Amino acid sequence: MPAFPPFFRTAPTIACVLWLTTHAACAADDRFSLGEVRVSTSRPQDPLNPAATTISSEDMQRFNRDTVGQALNLLPGVSVSNNMRNEQTISVRGFDGRRTPLFLDGIPVYVPYDGQVDFGRFLTFDLSEIEVSKGFSSIALGANTMGGAINLVTRKPQTTLEARGQAGIASGGGRTLSAQLGTNQGPWYLQASMATASADSYPLPHDFTPTALEDGGRRNNADRHDQQISLKIGLTPGGSDEYALAIRQQRGEKGQPPNTHPAATPLNFWRWPQYDKDSLYFIADKGLGATERLKVRLFHDTYAYQLSCFTNDRYSVGRNCQFGTPAAPQFLLDDTVEGGSVVLESTRFTGHVVRLAYHLKTDTHDEHTTGPTTTYRDRTRSFGIEDTVHLSDRFDLALSLGRDSATALTAGNYGNPADQAATQAQAGLFYRAENDLQLYTTLARKTRFPSIRERFSQQVGTQGGMLPGIANPDLRAETARHLELGAKKRYQAWAFEGALFRSLIDDSIQSVTFQSGGRMVGQLRNAGQAVSEGAELTARYSAAGLEAGGSLTHLERRNRDTPAIPATDTPRNKLFAFADYALAPGWRTVAALEAENGRTVATATNRSVYMQAGSFALLHLKLVASLAQGLALEFGANNATDRRVVLMDGLPQAGRTLFANLQFRL
Repeated sequence: MPAFPPFFRTAPTIACVLWLTTHAACAADDRFSLGEVRVSTSRPQDPLNPAATTISSEDMQRFNRDTVGQALNLLPGVSVSNNMRNEQTISVRGFDGRRTPLFLDGIPVYVPYDGQVDFGRFLTFDLSEIEVSKGFSSIALGANTMGGAINLVTRKPQTTLEARGQAGIASGGGRTLSAQLGTNQGPWYLQASMATASADSYPLPHDFTPTALEDGGRRNNADRHDQQISLKIGLTPGGSDEYALAIRQQRGEKGQPPNTHPAATPLNFWRWPQYDKDSLYFIADKGLGATERLKVRLFHDTYAYQLSCFTNDRYSVGRNCQFGTPAAPQFLLDDTVEGGSVVLESTRFTGHVVRLAYHLKTDTHDEHTTGPTTTYRDRTRSFGIEDTVHLSDRFDLALSLGRDSATALTAGNYGNPADQAATQAQAGLFYRAENDLQLYTTLARKTRFPSIRERFSQQVGTQGGMLPGIANPDLRAETARHLELGAKKRYQAWAFEGALFRSLIDDSIQSVTFQSGGRMVGQLRNAGQAVSEGAELTARYSAAGLEAGGSLTHLERRNRDTPAIPATDTPRNKLFAFADYALAPGWRTVAALEAENGRTVATATNRSVYMQAGSFALLHLKLVASLAQGLALEFGANNATDRRVVLMDGLPQAGRTLFANLQFRL
């Protein structure tokens, strides 16, 4: 288990943090503006892209969303699951985290080996907001935004002394401790943050039927320990120029609960003793005269993670973690991403906001077993132009065009695979009426290059499980074409949003099985065509003492080339609703409802056979008491009715979970 930093282990330090957080003012708007990446606009007071959705820090705290995955599940069109590696995975209108990439202050965040992100490893305490673009997204984010983009925007101090903190406990031995201190001195600012989240397990529902691999009560091998530390230093020498350097360190380890079916395929007894990430990034925003600005991002990320595999649920005898590797109990990966981007923005031409963007990054994957280290290295370049045209007081037109390329600099023993190139193009028309009504339509053609694992792995996941694989170094990029029609409307205390969307996916990367050398093997190929379409509706009401709202999503996904194989792991219908009511001065109650149905999943015993995961409705309740200025105590229950939830066959989710938190801020 990662140790708490020594600074935070002492009682005097905790007392100091509590005192500071109850005696310092917190700014109402603490967004780190350098970290925002949106479609450019000629109206700074009115962000242009209404297709993008934002999750505020207030909502993350209101609904106790401690991880980014939990926070994203608040949004329409987004669903969250847990895969066989005990990772929080997301889907945005049917596009997973590889196709809807994660960014931190505009910096790409992913494991170079497979392009995946465990959204449960990223804590939300130091975030001011999360920006989610669905399909239509800014060219300033670079390549591989096939399904859109998710950008985590951190905080920035606004006053001379700011501080906040939280400590909490939960069922299953859950523990959280977070603190943040910051100062803004005008010409410079400084912010430090620490957050930890740990749990020994999680409680299963009372009606869970024990099996040979799970006796009920607390989930077996379900511990998790995450620690996140960050430091940000910024300079604002004058005007609107700003420079910021940020360091971020994440340390984690976790168990992996076994599938409750003893005959599950595959039956994995795994632990992850190391899941670490270190980030260093620099962002500069410099004015170049009266009409141009230059924004530069430079970053260096390192990833180190370790998988330990065992033959039994006592985790006592190690085994190999990959086909074709020696019988070693551990699988070690060291990955690095480094690069940068330059964006030149100009308002020189009347009625236009023009952006020219160039991105360059290098992915390095070092794979360690008992034999020699194998290295893979990719270089990705992207050039794009984006123009927002202010047609009139009512209409704006956003156009963008990008050209991306990928080169395999080092490909292990696979020679020199051919370079790849792909084109991205977008158009959006936006209309504003006088009565707080916005209408828009967007078109986008987006692509994604295959990851290192998809091209070179000797182990391929198929509909029937895991098979020995044949590499495909010349695997091509996937392509998606998006169409969206949407509207936003405000009426007195109400706010409404709605969207209709349709996405066509070509050259989708899918596994193909065949006989080779007398055995069944798998290979990833550009063999799939699919469609994803649906509707989203959101409503929110705010009046004295009451804030309420909800969202409804309907999603249809199907494979056009193989209709008999259903699209899996996303619900057909999803509902989220909440009410936050002030009972009396100093007292609030929050109730939230999450419900879904129509989720198709592969069965645990035969992954080429499918089943319905079952519908569910979860009720979350919380009571908040303001004890003093800047000091609040909250306690409640997630899944208060102790409903059974299965997002993958044989992997039951948490039952009723009680929690209590102490929060400190003004």
